[in-house]
Amino acid sequence: MINRSTFMISASAIICVCCGLSFADPATDSLNGKEILKELQVQRDQSEIALRGRTRRRGYVSPSYGTYAPKSATVPAKKDEQQKEEKAAKDDAVKQDQKDVKDAAQTEQKDVKDATQTEQKDVKDAAQTEQKDAKDAAKTEEKDAKDADAKKDEKDAKDDEAKKEEPASPFKDPQAALAFQEFNNFRIRNGLRPCEFSQNLQNIAQWHSNNMYNRRQMYHSGVGGVAENVFMGSSSGVYAVRVWINSPGHRANMLGPYRRVGIARTGGFFTMVLQ
Repeated sequence: MINRSTFMISASAIICVCCGLSFADPATDSLNGKEILKELQVQRDQSEIALRGRTRRRGYVSPSYGTYAPKSATVPAKKDEQQKEEKAAKDDAVKQDQKDVKDAAQTEQKDVKDATQTEQKDVKDAAQTEQKDAKDAAKTEEKDAKDADAKKDEKDAKDDEAKKEEPASPFKDPQAALAFQEFNNFRIRNGLRPCEFSQNLQNIAQWHSNNMYNRRQMYHSGVGGVAENVFMGSSSGVYAVRVWINSPGHRANMLGPYRRVGIARTGGFFTMVLQ
């Protein structure tokens, strides 16, 4: 049994141990006091070990020892969290790539569809324009043909009317007919009667003009009983008569006492036969 004095010494010793102080008290040097202090120290160590164990298990803050976090639990937790973050980032990147590929494919399909529709529209518009142009051209051509036919009919009608009003010309060559008209006008201006057309003299004149054309040479035929004018160099009947008018010998023939005439042309060769 611990007496009162011993208890007091023990209490004093406990207080000193907890405060970390050492007292040089003779009372504490007794055997009973040392045993008590030793026992108390053992109890204190056990309490401290138990307290540390609870702190590690619960992870709370101890006023004396701070927060305890087991290394074996904290490091794997951080590693798992980091791996989760990396996996989430990779998943997001994959999803974004898939979305970009899908969007690109949809855009390409839309562009191809739009291009096809535009091409089809252009082809359709071109075909419609071509059809319209062909239709307009056909209408224009038909109108031009009608106008041309109308003008031709009008001209033919005028020609028919003129033919009815004017006597038929005995000359097949229009230049010979002009030469005949210019010749008689010249005689009339000089107070003479116009000469009449003679088919016989016309045949002689045509035969000689053909010969001169074939020979490429101008010469007189030498047919007796007639007067003869010949010309080479132009296909104009009026010009040929005017050249004869300015030549004294030819002029005298045209103003001679003749009643019939024949005038013919072949190329640039004229022949006038008077009788």
